[in-house]
Amino acid sequence: MSLKSEEKIPKRLVNTLSVDAVPVARHADSFMTNHRFPVRREPETCRFFARGYCYRGNGCKFNHEQPHAQEWLAKPQRERIVEHWTREIGGAWTDFGDGATVKNVSLPSDYSAIRIRKLPGNASSEFVRRLLADVGITVLMSDINFIKPENMSSGTAIVKVKDPAFAKSACAKLSTCIQAPDLDITMIPVPMPPGSSFGLIDSKNVRCSWHRPTRTVCLYFSDQVPAVNSFNKFRGRGLKICGLSVKPQAPSLEDGQWKMDLEGIVATITREDISNAFSSSGAPCQIEMREPSYEMDMDIDSTMIKSLLYEVGALERWDVFGSPKARRIKAQARFVQEADAFDAVSQLNDTELPFNSAGKLFLQPLLSVKFKVSTRVYEAVNYIIEFYRTPWERQFIHLSALPEHGYHRVLKPDIGAIKIV
Repeated sequence: MSLKSEEKIPKRLVNTLSVDAVPVARHADSFMTNHRFPVRREPETCRFFARGYCYRGNGCKFNHEQPHAQEWLAKPQRERIVEHWTREIGGAWTDFGDGATVKNVSLPSDYSAIRIRKLPGNASSEFVRRLLADVGITVLMSDINFIKPENMSSGTAIVKVKDPAFAKSACAKLSTCIQAPDLDITMIPVPMPPGSSFGLIDSKNVRCSWHRPTRTVCLYFSDQVPAVNSFNKFRGRGLKICGLSVKPQAPSLEDGQWKMDLEGIVATITREDISNAFSSSGAPCQIEMREPSYEMDMDIDSTMIKSLLYEVGALERWDVFGSPKARRIKAQARFVQEADAFDAVSQLNDTELPFNSAGKLFLQPLLSVKFKVSTRVYEAVNYIIEFYRTPWERQFIHLSALPEHGYHRVLKPDIGAIKIV
């Protein structure tokens, strides 16, 4: 094709061709090589033409090519949020679909479940599936919930199958398994399906706490006046260290200096933290830090407490939280089974710490319930929630609003410090 013949190509068609697709004469090769031409993008497909007719006809600036007529439908969509609408009605699990249609109805008696503990550290859901297959039991990967907490040498699997006879058969066959003879296999109540917990009381969570190590701190003042003033401020709680009140001993004269002991100072509080609590005119001239009541390793101590709970039952989650300079270390454990949560409280509450014989472990059941409300309703009543939040917290009721999920917010009140009847 010559340059002259190229001029006869309709302008609209030329726009749809790349530069490389249009042949050029040999004498223009060097010019094309040394100059870069912008490549025209193909026009977007005309939506009206795709629907059947465009009144602009050939004068339309959008593409009327039939093979691409549906391209406008292929725009990226927002990731669809999968909602689980399973509810317990009259003892049956009802799975709802769009428009409140009923997709499936099942009874808890249609299922059975087992818990496999002491699985190898390198195990997985696939390992459990093969283990059951070796003894002649076929399960789906979706039937297996494999749990392995961090820093734990073994894992746990919850296997729930729509077969009432599965649990009894699996326990009998796996008890003779040669591959893993040390497995702990038990029948458990059938776990509830996802999405069915809304509006129901959840008692799988347990709040754990234990005291941090403390030490005595000796403050030395060059004069009696700042020592006495500091003592009075500590007693009146007008002077605190890292926001914590302390128990001071009366100042006494020792080797020409006035000494005041502060007892029960959290071991994680530093000399600088203590110095910052005083004004420049009333600060002590010397701060002596005594040895802590016990040696603390946060990672090891936390793992040991988690191991105690894990001996009672499998955990879904384990979270340690709170200020690093608070008097107590706080953690929250979530058990797979509610019965294990109650057993842990009854067995381990007020027991000796494994790493400090003088300390106690405190466990407290934590009840919670989830409510799903529309975002618009939540925004309308949020000011009322904030007004009552402080009085609720005084009664150990903590309300949290989970991030927006689709068009809904999930409200989750947690209730602690209660007596379980």
